Amino acid sequence: MKEVQDINERDIYTLINGNTADRELLSKISQGLDKAGIYYRIFARIKAAHSTAIKLIEKEDKYKGRKKGMQDIIGVRVALYYHDDILVCKKILSSMFQLIPEDSEEDVPKAENFSPIRRNFVFHLPDDIIELFPQYLWENYRIEKTFELQLRTIFSEGWYEVEHDVRYKHREEWKDKKYYEYHRGLNSINATLEVCDHEIVRCLEDLAYDCYKRGEIQRMLRYKLRIHFEKEDISNELISAMNSTDSFVKKIYQMDRGEILCCISHPEMTHLPKTMENIIFLCNELHIQNSSIRNLASPLLLNKLNKGIRAFKNIKEE
Repeated sequence: MKEVQDINERDIYTLINGNTADRELLSKISQGLDKAGIYYRIFARIKAAHSTAIKLIEKEDKYKGRKKGMQDIIGVRVALYYHDDILVCKKILSSMFQLIPEDSEEDVPKAENFSPIRRNFVFHLPDDIIELFPQYLWENYRIEKTFELQLRTIFSEGWYEVEHDVRYKHREEWKDKKYYEYHRGLNSINATLEVCDHEIVRCLEDLAYDCYKRGEIQRMLRYKLRIHFEKEDISNELISAMNSTDSFVKKIYQMDRGEILCCISHPEMTHLPKTMENIIFLCNELHIQNSSIRNLASPLLLNKLNKGIRAFKNIKEE
């Protein structure tokens, strides 16, 4: 393991320049999130050689003390459209990659202030991504075979981008008491954006309820689930069966959105087109178990749904 005096930026540059590991990892993450249909934007990067060298030097004592090295050779940010997708996204990613809880940071919001909320998670890199780097990198530098992933909303992503350049990069300067009111100012903007995050979801949930009360099933599902549907059409036969079955639509409306999305995204739920009809059949098999609705689904679809649901429920029980 190289000591501080031996760390060579050009050496590190040679080891990581031109590497496609960040794009490969981004593709893996995107596939998992796309399977759930959630709305998001994603960014990934391999840490630049200059930044890597500086971090290894500045944090040498910290890394030696805890016997762990730099954990963000690859950094990923996922910006979600809806704040209630943060937990869903975390669950999906934790089923895809091995989370390291002791190295992750997830702030608990405090009632008495609106300070920024960190959601920084550290995961082990998959073996095929590790193999994209030269073995020499892992053997000679205090760099862990991990990646850091930050979860944010679209609103908070914009705020963090500005805050990072304005305040975080000059944090020693901002410790001066004369910056106090500007700290408060930046944090108050963050608080306003947090309110916006919650209000968007509340507005769409109210709209979903309004559609449910009017019997507009397609619109109710669109605003309740808030995902990319491949097809929104529902056959007249299925709509008729839903409306003639006591409380069926109500039970669909009352189901937990996060549970539905996590179930859709489960690895065993293979090749399931995200149509409204398929989601209705999924909800029925997951909890409602109505035979009239089940009879309208093809045997092939039912087999696929129940295989995925069994695997999903087994994971939940562990």
